[in-house]
Amino acid sequence: LATLAGETSFEWAVPDVDEPDCRIRVVCVDAESNEGSDISDADFRIIPHDGTAPEVAVVAPNGGEEIDALSAYTITWTSSDNIAVTGTIVLLSIDGGSTYPDTLATLAGETSFEWAVPDVDEPDCRIRVVCVDAESNEGSDISDADFSIVDVSGVEGQQEIPVSLILRRSRPNPFAGMTRIEFGLPTAQRVTLGIYNIKGQLIKTLAAGEYSPGFHTVVWRGKNAQGEKVSSGLYFYRLVTDGKVLKQKMLYLN
Repeated sequence: LATLAGETSFEWAVPDVDEPDCRIRVVCVDAESNEGSDISDADFRIIPHDGTAPEVAVVAPNGGEEIDALSAYTITWTSSDNIAVTGTIVLLSIDGGSTYPDTLATLAGETSFEWAVPDVDEPDCRIRVVCVDAESNEGSDISDADFSIVDVSGVEGQQEIPVSLILRRSRPNPFAGMTRIEFGLPTAQRVTLGIYNIKGQLIKTLAAGEYSPGFHTVVWRGKNAQGEKVSSGLYFYRLVTDGKVLKQKMLYLN
């Protein structure tokens, strides 16, 4: 490895190999060519450089879930590495994955985290899990689609009565399994709420009849009037009451 003068150390550029049975021998000579030497007392190992990032997959929430604000929710993921995962960071986005400003947890090798869900009403949430190994290789995964945090104060049965007709954005949106549509009535009225495709064709009627003042919620699971799954795409939902029409749009991911 080196031929030196009187030094007692040497900066070694370790090769990129996997060798378990290594030893070092140091031989020193004096001006009279007398020679003395020593070797390592036992074997040491050279480990090859690790350039492999951990593999990570978010399990839940992975898109389409509706999580109550102020509840306890278990975030879960899988992670693996050719050596070991040494650190994990769990991050939250409320803008559909554009940014992840909120760090929910900094962990070791765990694959779950008990999340105290904040008191917010956010329809466009995603989780990002970042795992690192001992060589600081980083792997990550995010929720496949948006999930929503729902303020449970805005569900059917609440005492609040709106001063005007309200048709709220569906939650979650986009959605894969089901979405919840909420509307509010200032007075008792006859209501029709339907789902339409981009051609304006009625897909399914979710509400029809006389409804009391207050907030009401209906659910659509991406099926037409015949109970068949519709194709992925943009859909509209329209609320028709006595003399007034409100419309919103949503994206379905089949």
